[in-house]
Amino acid sequence: MELRKDPITRSWVITGDDVPENPPRPEPFCRFCPDSREPPQLIASMSGTVGAPWSTRAVVHPNALYHIEGEPTRRGDGIYDRMRPIGAHEVLVENPSHDRHLWTASDLEIEQFLLLAAQRIQDLKGDGRFKYVGIYKDYGNSAGQEFEHPTSQLTATTFVPRRVLYELRAAREYFQSKERCVFCDIISQELKQDLRVIELRGDFVAMCPYAPRVPYESWIMPRTHEAAFERFGLNRPGTMRDLGALLRRTLKNFTSYCTPRPTACTGRETWAIGRPSTRIITGTSKSCQSLLRRRNRILSKRFTIRRYPPRLPLSACGTRGLNRSKNVVSP
Repeated sequence: MELRKDPITRSWVITGDDVPENPPRPEPFCRFCPDSREPPQLIASMSGTVGAPWSTRAVVHPNALYHIEGEPTRRGDGIYDRMRPIGAHEVLVENPSHDRHLWTASDLEIEQFLLLAAQRIQDLKGDGRFKYVGIYKDYGNSAGQEFEHPTSQLTATTFVPRRVLYELRAAREYFQSKERCVFCDIISQELKQDLRVIELRGDFVAMCPYAPRVPYESWIMPRTHEAAFERFGLNRPGTMRDLGALLRRTLKNFTSYCTPRPTACTGRETWAIGRPSTRIITGTSKSCQSLLRRRNRILSKRFTIRRYPPRLPLSACGTRGLNRSKNVVSP
């Protein structure tokens, strides 16, 4: 495997005949359960809740795309660029229970999971080779779910994805122009208008964005000016309880009024130019108006939640051109 850079889009792509394909398949045993016969290599864990040896833990991915050893050794190939896939690829086991997903876990269990994620981000940020850390969750066969056990995955790479760079640069230009944080301004206006706010809880707000790129996109953001998920998560651990509760409720809202759908969730943390952007992305089949009707007011750092309706063609769900998205569902 190696990383190659597209000179037109400036995106890095992992290529090679040895890139593992991991279609969902039944396993004779679960490697992530506490009593597994072949436990994976342990990286870190959080102390257990009542009756469990641990509450959540990070392990090495059995078919890692990125490897921690060595240097990227970026080199030219004519007009092209290539480098070794140096980085980290971890599995974050959300829960010791084999069938207890985030939307059915307790607030304490989700808090422990978020604290572990913050610890892993902080640890990997100490490695000068890495420029980007992403956390994501795939749920359902169509989303590429690899393991039956409730898990998320973490990757650390030596490059920042193009889309994230674009967002960070746009936020910096906004600040240079107005001397204000674009995210703080968005939150302020949305709270005043109260048109797209889903729920408030503690220091966090869940809302539908003004210009969603795909149907059912929602954001979870801190109401305080914070730039690093792991910093406020570890320095103010009590905030993770509120975030965990809001994340659980938001995901449960989707599952409560929709038939279960394949879901893809992504959480991103980057510190490329000092303005980190964190998200969680998932996907269902009611518009944001359905969420807005659940007005109990409650979910960080920019967590984004999306659900994709499988009955709509891809072009209807979100057609992406060079700088545009088409969304046929009004927020």
